[in-house]
Amino acid sequence: MANHSLRTMALLPEALKEVGLANKQIRPDSFYTVYESLLALERTYPPQAADFGSADATEPVLEAVKKACRILLKQEYCLPKALAAYRMLRRRGVPVDFSIGIQPYPFVAHAWLELGDTILDEQAEAIPTKYRVALHTRQIREHLS
Repeated sequence: MANHSLRTMALLPEALKEVGLANKQIRPDSFYTVYESLLALERTYPPQAADFGSADATEPVLEAVKKACRILLKQEYCLPKALAAYRMLRRRGVPVDFSIGIQPYPFVAHAWLELGDTILDEQAEAIPTKYRVALHTRQIREHLS
């Protein structure tokens, strides 16, 4: 556990940078900026065929990003949190996917990451029934091929 915490703290400066960048990219008038960011990441860091399914590979990054959100944004907003974690994990070769889902009425949107069939989110159990996927990095990869 202490080793896990040390890795999380070592990742915090990078997480702060990524959360700040992700938060700047999110503007109410331009969802296209988020899409362009994902497109660039898919080109630069394509998914690797490796087994990174363990919590040891993902948990320190996810925890560092959560801490960075609380420091910079005063709470955890799903979109900058998911974008920042996606960037950090993909740079490390972890084949995560990014998703945005919507609930039409009353309108609610949520962003999360997936690793294979596992949803990496505190709301993981509710996501499949509550949200309809509106954007997924699989769609972006199909666009690139």
